[in-house]
Amino acid sequence: MIARRRDGALTVSAEEVQQYEMLRPLLASMRDTFDELAKKKPDGTLSKTKVAMVNRLLAPIYKLLENEPNHQFLDLLDEIEMPQNSDVILILNQALTAMETFYDSRAHRDGLHTDWNLKK
Repeated sequence: MIARRRDGALTVSAEEVQQYEMLRPLLASMRDTFDELAKKKPDGTLSKTKVAMVNRLLAPIYKLLENEPNHQFLDLLDEIEMPQNSDVILILNQALTAMETFYDSRAHRDGLHTDWNLKK
Protein backbone atom coordinates (compact mmCIF):
# COMPACT_ATOMS: atom_id res chain seq x y z
CA MET A 1 0.00 0.00 0.00
CA ILE A 2 1.20 3.49 -0.79
CA ALA A 3 1.55 5.64 2.35
CA ARG A 4 1.28 9.42 2.47
CA ARG A 5 2.20 12.17 4.89
CA ARG A 6 -0.43 14.57 6.20
CA ASP A 7 0.47 17.01 3.42
CA GLY A 8 -0.26 14.29 0.85
CA ALA A 9 3.35 13.57 -0.09
CA LEU A 10 4.15 9.92 -0.71
CA THR A 11 6.38 8.28 1.89
CA VAL A 12 8.86 5.43 1.90
CA SER A 13 10.17 3.12 4.60
CA ALA A 14 13.84 2.89 5.55
CA GLU A 15 13.88 -0.66 4.15
CA GLU A 16 12.51 0.56 0.80
CA VAL A 17 15.18 3.27 0.68
CA GLN A 18 17.85 0.65 1.35
CA GLN A 19 16.46 -1.58 -1.43
CA TYR A 20 16.25 1.35 -3.85
CA GLU A 21 19.77 2.54 -3.11
CA MET A 22 21.16 -0.97 -3.59
CA LEU A 23 19.20 -1.81 -6.77
CA ARG A 24 19.22 1.50 -8.69
CA PRO A 25 22.99 1.57 -9.43
CA LEU A 26 22.96 -2.12 -10.37
CA LEU A 27 20.11 -1.49 -12.80
CA ALA A 28 21.85 1.52 -14.35
CA SER A 29 25.09 -0.43 -14.72
CA MET A 30 23.31 -3.38 -16.33
CA ARG A 31 21.48 -1.05 -18.72
CA ASP A 32 24.77 0.61 -19.71
CA THR A 33 26.37 -2.79 -20.34
CA PHE A 34 23.50 -3.97 -22.54
CA ASP A 35 23.45 -0.60 -24.29
CA GLU A 36 27.04 -1.21 -25.40
CA LEU A 37 26.16 -4.75 -26.51
CA ALA A 38 23.13 -3.50 -28.42
CA LYS A 39 25.23 -0.90 -30.26
CA LYS A 40 27.55 -3.65 -31.50
CA LYS A 41 24.90 -6.29 -32.13
CA PRO A 42 21.28 -5.13 -31.55
CA ASP A 43 19.83 -8.42 -32.76
CA GLY A 44 22.25 -10.55 -30.73
CA THR A 45 20.41 -13.20 -28.72
CA LEU A 46 21.03 -13.55 -25.00
CA SER A 47 22.22 -16.72 -23.35
CA LYS A 48 20.08 -18.37 -20.67
CA THR A 49 22.62 -17.21 -18.08
CA LYS A 50 22.22 -13.55 -19.09
CA VAL A 51 18.43 -13.80 -19.09
CA ALA A 52 18.55 -15.31 -15.58
CA MET A 53 20.92 -12.55 -14.39
CA VAL A 54 18.67 -9.78 -15.73
CA ASN A 55 15.53 -11.35 -14.24
CA ARG A 56 17.29 -11.88 -10.89
CA LEU A 57 17.88 -8.11 -10.73
CA LEU A 58 14.44 -7.15 -12.05
CA ALA A 59 12.48 -9.35 -9.62
CA PRO A 60 13.30 -7.37 -6.42
CA ILE A 61 12.93 -4.09 -8.32
CA TYR A 62 9.44 -5.08 -9.41
CA LYS A 63 8.64 -6.15 -5.84
CA LEU A 64 9.67 -2.67 -4.64
CA LEU A 65 7.49 -1.10 -7.32
CA GLU A 66 4.51 -3.47 -6.99
CA ASN A 67 2.12 -0.76 -5.75
CA GLU A 68 3.14 1.79 -8.36
CA PRO A 69 0.71 2.69 -11.17
CA ASN A 70 3.38 1.95 -13.81
CA HIS A 71 4.01 -1.57 -12.43
CA GLN A 72 1.60 -3.05 -14.96
CA PHE A 73 3.99 -2.09 -17.78
CA LEU A 74 7.05 -3.82 -16.31
CA ASP A 75 8.00 -7.25 -17.64
CA LEU A 76 10.62 -9.88 -16.97
CA LEU A 77 12.55 -11.35 -19.87
CA ASP A 78 11.06 -14.41 -21.51
CA GLU A 79 13.37 -17.35 -20.86
CA ILE A 80 11.80 -19.44 -23.61
CA GLU A 81 11.81 -16.90 -26.46
CA MET A 82 15.40 -15.79 -25.69
CA PRO A 83 15.32 -12.00 -26.15
CA GLN A 84 17.70 -9.90 -28.19
CA ASN A 85 19.95 -7.16 -26.82
CA SER A 86 17.55 -4.48 -28.07
CA ASP A 87 14.66 -6.14 -26.16
CA VAL A 88 16.70 -6.04 -22.97
CA ILE A 89 17.46 -2.33 -23.40
CA LEU A 90 13.74 -1.60 -23.70
CA ILE A 91 12.88 -3.55 -20.54
CA LEU A 92 15.79 -2.13 -18.52
CA ASN A 93 14.94 1.43 -19.59
CA GLN A 94 11.33 0.93 -18.50
CA ALA A 95 12.50 -0.38 -15.12
CA LEU A 96 14.93 2.51 -14.72
CA THR A 97 12.22 5.05 -15.54
CA ALA A 98 9.87 3.39 -13.03
CA MET A 99 12.61 3.59 -10.38
CA GLU A 100 13.12 7.30 -11.13
CA THR A 101 9.38 7.92 -10.83
CA PHE A 102 9.37 6.08 -7.48
CA TYR A 103 12.20 8.32 -6.24
CA ASP A 104 10.75 11.56 -7.61
CA SER A 105 7.40 10.91 -5.94
CA ARG A 106 8.94 10.12 -2.53
CA ALA A 107 11.73 12.65 -2.18
CA HIS A 108 11.78 16.39 -1.65
CA ARG A 109 14.33 19.12 -2.29
CA ASP A 110 15.63 21.29 0.50
CA GLY A 111 17.89 23.77 -1.21
CA LEU A 112 20.63 21.78 -2.93
CA HIS A 113 19.95 18.64 -0.88
CA THR A 114 17.32 15.98 -1.60
CA ASP A 115 15.81 13.84 1.19
CA TRP A 116 13.44 10.89 1.19
CA ASN A 117 9.95 11.36 2.68
CA LEU A 118 10.40 8.67 5.34
CA LYS A 119 7.46 6.98 7.01
CA LYS A 120 7.21 7.79 10.70
